[in-house]
Amino acid sequence: MRNYHNDLIKFTIDHPMLLSSWGYVPTVDSSLDDELRVGFVSMLLGFWRTSYEGGMIHDDELKENVATMFNGEVGRRYWANSRHSYVKSVVRRRSLRFVKIIDEEYRKAEDAGLPVIASEFWAERFQGKPINSTLEKRWFFVQRGAIIGLSFSMGALAARALRQMRASSIKH
Repeated sequence: MRNYHNDLIKFTIDHPMLLSSWGYVPTVDSSLDDELRVGFVSMLLGFWRTSYEGGMIHDDELKENVATMFNGEVGRRYWANSRHSYVKSVVRRRSLRFVKIIDEEYRKAEDAGLPVIASEFWAERFQGKPINSTLEKRWFFVQRGAIIGLSFSMGALAARALRQMRASSIKH
């Protein structure tokens, strides 16, 4: 079911005119790009939830992934608006722990102050706008490193999941 839900989100991201079919009403000050970013965060959390509930990632790795996501305003906005539906969907102890970890990291991020990464940060970079200040250049490379690190982590997680699946199928 989660795969099917993920496919529906991907299809909606590819065809944003379908957002209204979900009965979804965006906030007044949000752009279409903002809403598509929110859809992507939903997919990330769904991936982490499935991985966590399946035992493919553990508490520390989930905390690190979510803490990184909450550096950005999109992740924080998503959790603030979606937390209630996540809590309602919890039925197992492992799911409860998942939500608790995310809530803890969200609170830490909120207590730390404003998000470090604005939702438009990368969109501006991809539109070819120049990076002007030394501080901005440094920050650009720090964020690029974080994204690359996150990508490698996700690749390692996928490799671990495949190894576990193969090992499980060999035993049976």
